[in-house]
Amino acid sequence: MIKDNELKKWIESAHFIFEIFEGRYDVYPLAKKWIDEWFERGKFTVLEDDKRRLDNLKASFNYKAFGIQDNAMKTRIDSQFTEILTTIKNGQRANVVGFAVAPYLITWNFRRFKEYFRKVGNFSVPNYFQSLSKFIEEKREEFKKWRKKKLVDDKIDETPVIAIFNNLNNKLKQLGIKDQNEPVGTAKLLHILAPSYFPLIDNPIAQAVGLKNRGESLSSSHYFKWIIYLQNWFMPRREIIESVETEFNQSILKLVDEGFYVMSSINLSLRLVELGVIPQG
Repeated sequence: MIKDNELKKWIESAHFIFEIFEGRYDVYPLAKKWIDEWFERGKFTVLEDDKRRLDNLKASFNYKAFGIQDNAMKTRIDSQFTEILTTIKNGQRANVVGFAVAPYLITWNFRRFKEYFRKVGNFSVPNYFQSLSKFIEEKREEFKKWRKKKLVDDKIDETPVIAIFNNLNNKLKQLGIKDQNEPVGTAKLLHILAPSYFPLIDNPIAQAVGLKNRGESLSSSHYFKWIIYLQNWFMPRREIIESVETEFNQSILKLVDEGFYVMSSINLSLRLVELGVIPQG
């Protein structure tokens, strides 16, 4: 196990690498800011800098990286992606919380959205996030309580954690492919709604830490175990965690996820192109 000072260096280094390759179009900061505003006053404001970040996101989005070669499919997805970004930039539906998380969830869970378009002929991105809003609004007071908690400090109660995970997962199933679980999207949404308590996770991480086997779907029980793993890891390192959270003004849960992403998810060939080592084309 690495030493505490090495852990701090790992978190800092991973964050800087993540920012170099993802920061210029990562919309996580926007989603967090907009969600914070929505919980405070029931709506969110899109600033000029926010619009520029959305434009950068759209211009930088690489459909080929997700295996979309069919021009008809790309056009269908792109038109709806453009529609929802335009709606957000124009300040429409600024009180609809689903639109605050839409760019973040689409880009960081795009493989699932690709499947929605592939398997659901009449899939509508605006309708998806409009319906998701109703769920979040119904759970608003519950999420306010979660938002006051910190995984580092607070007791982890299994029953309510599993209940909210399953409730949201079922909602995303209903909005998506009906018979397929949505654990990664569920974790991403739980995190953005309560970023100091609910961690991010994906299938490669869950498999690497032994929570699940290859091909097995992430479950609420797996997710709860992941929370316990992280809490046990963090508890003796409160001082380091406070230090890096203050340094970067981010939850430790987001910072360590960036580290895991840098270690396991970055496509090396794409990054070599970005670095200029090999030509783009």
